Amino acid sequence: MIFLFSFLGLISVTYAAPHPGTGSSALVSAERGLFLSAKGFRLGAEKTGWIFSLSKADNEEARLVNPENEKASLSLKMDRLKTDLSLENYSKRWMKDYSSYGFDLLGAKPFQQNNQRGLVVDLIHRLTKKQMRQVLFVKNKRAVIMTCLDEKDSFDKTLISCNQIIKTFEWVDEPTSSANF
Repeated sequence: MIFLFSFLGLISVTYAAPHPGTGSSALVSAERGLFLSAKGFRLGAEKTGWIFSLSKADNEEARLVNPENEKASLSLKMDRLKTDLSLENYSKRWMKDYSSYGFDLLGAKPFQQNNQRGLVVDLIHRLTKKQMRQVLFVKNKRAVIMTCLDEKDSFDKTLISCNQIIKTFEWVDEPTSSANF
């Protein structure tokens, strides 16, 4: 599966910077914590302590990190689908693969958020004892997968702030660009 990503900042007022998207720009200001993807969704991290970080040099993945817990992460992936799939059909395509990667399924449950259906999947890795929550949204041949990950012993605390960020997710108008995150 090929994942494509795009990530731009969202600001509610105009801020000046020598070049948009540079270090002094509000577009990438970690303190602001509110972000808009050119891929058609919004996600906010304000008041959580988490900051956005591009985790790969080729910008194929967006990741949030928590400076207070270096083992915790929240990653975002976008999948462009060849056909228009329902949330259920999309998740069924790979749900059976978790076991082969060493994960035990703790539970999966559909939910409603901002007039959009989502699916939450809770997992634990048998060997590493890392716990994970994946949240999926599917719309118009696009899927967004958010993965919250931490050590099992500290996962409950991490999950509180991950859920706070995940609850801000909402689809916006169609994507404006084909750029990566």
